[in-house]
Amino acid sequence: MSDGGQSPRVLVVDDDERVAASLARLLARAGLEVVTACGAEEALASLAAGAFSVVVSDLQMPGRDGLWLLARVAERRPAVLRILVSGAKPELDGLTEGAPVDHFFPKPVDGARLAEIIRRWGEGG
Repeated sequence: MSDGGQSPRVLVVDDDERVAASLARLLARAGLEVVTACGAEEALASLAAGAFSVVVSDLQMPGRDGLWLLARVAERRPAVLRILVSGAKPELDGLTEGAPVDHFFPKPVDGARLAEIIRRWGEGG
């Protein structure tokens, strides 16, 4: 949940800067504060430097993937809402079971639905 009724602060992580920027624009239009990171290592640095209540991460990234990142987020900041996005839906069967993922969105991401879930979570319900 976000603090004090403020809009959740969202970290969007994707190795493709254009995809991250596009998703960030969709969420910003919904009134959310959004920061982007290009990959898992940059995302962890952003998390260490600032407070986020939501992390939206792509699954397939070079080096460390989205599941690895969200597991680190769960360890370090368990109250953070963790959302995984991927264009590889058939490969995900059973992959997220038991993983530290609160929601999964296939690509292309329905930005309005994603923003609704984030806002609802930020309101505590």
